[in-house]
Amino acid sequence: MLITQPSIHFRSTQNGLRYDSIWESLEAGAWKNILPENLLDSALIEGVDRSLYKPILKDFHLIHKGMVWDDIKKMPYDPIYIPKKVNANLDLFFEETYRFFNQYAGKQIGVQLSGGLDSSIIIGLLKYFKIPFYLVGLANKRFEFRTESRIQQILAEWADKTILVDYETCLPYSHIDKVPPHQYPEGYVTSFGPDYIMAQTAKNLGIEVLFTGQGGDNVFGDEILHKSPEELKWMPHTYYQGWIEDLVYAAEGIELVPFYANERFSELIYNLRLGQKKDIPKVWARQYFKDILPSELIEYSYCSDFWGFVISGVQEVIPKLPLLFEQTFNLTENKFFNKEKVKELIAIDLLDYKKETYMQIEPLLGIAVWIDSLVRGGIIKK
Repeated sequence: MLITQPSIHFRSTQNGLRYDSIWESLEAGAWKNILPENLLDSALIEGVDRSLYKPILKDFHLIHKGMVWDDIKKMPYDPIYIPKKVNANLDLFFEETYRFFNQYAGKQIGVQLSGGLDSSIIIGLLKYFKIPFYLVGLANKRFEFRTESRIQQILAEWADKTILVDYETCLPYSHIDKVPPHQYPEGYVTSFGPDYIMAQTAKNLGIEVLFTGQGGDNVFGDEILHKSPEELKWMPHTYYQGWIEDLVYAAEGIELVPFYANERFSELIYNLRLGQKKDIPKVWARQYFKDILPSELIEYSYCSDFWGFVISGVQEVIPKLPLLFEQTFNLTENKFFNKEKVKELIAIDLLDYKKETYMQIEPLLGIAVWIDSLVRGGIIKK
């Protein structure tokens, strides 16, 4: 069964014509025209702006939710959200968030419990408004000497039900054999495993709407000095993860909602933080929302580092590369998937933290998994 992907659409690289689906083109062989070099280049672009991304399929541009099509340049781009200068205070922020939550009245709400500040603020707001909610998250002993485990333990008591999954069972790059057929190769193969297990867990709990803290790093951490708001280059629509939303959560009947993608929240936080310097530990947010947070989050901060999990995931997926790449090479005859390239990737020093080193694996693996999903889905006939 082919899963619909309503959060994306496509544009022809030749004439800009819009396509809501390209399944027919894929069945006709469009999958052969892959450009792995473009996905490799995109993986190294810093920031969230996808305007510089080149097409990975020769015939089609991928258009994510919120992207705009430039009909003159025949290219998609990410528009910048420019917040207005308005009067803002905590009461108004609470009023707006209550209105936001109220649109989901009658549905079972859940929150991804990371143990970090951004999702904890969402949880604190739900508790403040006495809105029932469930929590799902990833727990691990690797958090022992950091704050996440303690915060997870505290916030678990605030929810009606909480399930914490052992992160070791769903590391990055895991469960790639479960990736469903999809229309365009992307790099979300890294997070598929964790999200796949969380979606299953959320479904078992009966969660219908699941909030994430995606985007909190921007609204709470970016510098907001007294300058033109367009210099912020905020793009709240990029907090959505269409591939994961459509193929993982929506497939289980769950609406995945990045709380901070709401533009009204961005506007209010912008005005509340106006004049603030870059704040990576989010000291301002910890103090501003102190009345709805555990004291441990108010008094302590940390720098998240999931490098160890990523490397563990890469180490586990490496043995699967030869067969996946062999299948892709046999079908496409693309040099990026020949035996020499496999040897090169396997020989990479995973302790080399340079992005350009380890990021060679994810894009090419994403394409190989995409091809495999099309084979399993019957789109590609061997």
